[in-house]
Formats: sequence, C-alpha cells, structure tokens
Amino acid sequence: MLAALVILVAGCAEDTASRVALPGFGQTAYRVEQGEKTVKEGCALLATTPEQHGRGLMNVRDLKGYDGMIFEFSSDTNVGFYMKDTPMPLSIAWLDGQGHYISSADMAPNREDPTYFAAAPFRYGFEVPQGRLGSLGISSDSTVVIGGDC
Repeated sequence: MLAALVILVAGCAEDTASRVALPGFGQTAYRVEQGEKTVKEGCALLATTPEQHGRGLMNVRDLKGYDGMIFEFSSDTNVGFYMKDTPMPLSIAWLDGQGHYISSADMAPNREDPTYFAAAPFRYGFEVPQGRLGSLGISSDSTVVIGGDC
C-alpha cells in the first residue's frame, strides 16, 4: 500500500515538474465528467482578462506540459476566436457556465480569418492541440468542471 502511495505521489510530482508556466497566464485544474463518471483530470493554462483573451496561444509552439488553455469570461459571451500568429492547429470546445458542452471547432493555424464562433453564448473556451478534445473526453455528453490547484 505504501509503495502504491509513493508511486502516486511521484507521478503527481512528475506531472507538476513537466509543466512550465507561460508568463502572464495562470493555471487551473479541470475534470471532465460523463454522467457520474470522471473520465479525465488535468491542468490547463488559464486566461481570465481581456489582455490574456486577446493574446491566448499566439506564438506558442509547445504547451509545456499543460493540456490546453481555458478562456474564462465573467459572463456569457459570443465573442469569436481567431488564430492570428498562432502556429499550432487547435481545437476549441465552448462550454456554458456549468461546464456543459455547447459546440466545438477545429481551427487552422496562423490565420486571422475565419473567426470561429460557438453555436450559442458561452462562459468558457477550452483550446487544445487539434484533435485532442476526444482524448480528453470532451464531447456533447460531457461536463467540464473547472477550478482548483493543479
């Protein structure tokens, strides 16, 4: 039992050590649930201010151990997302204030047009490397619980 605990703690320390903060951004824990089942727990960069929202993952080529970036808005919004100066192809999932999936899109790198919009007003945008939403368990039947320490 002690060996299992040591392995678990070592695994958590390894995850923490592999993340490198992106200057100017916070971080947050998240948990993806499908029904009563947790399918993924992780850590994401966090953008909460208008300046952070505008910068996002511009000029970022490596997420440095984070699963993606969560854009948190103080109230529901319908702002668009674009990929200007963003070299990585990304997928985005838009979530309501309770973390319920609204819609998603794949976004082409280094483009100002098109601008990508959610199917309805949203509170969170969760950007990940393109094609990774499914491996994180994020889909139309999932809820993403955001908050807490990584």
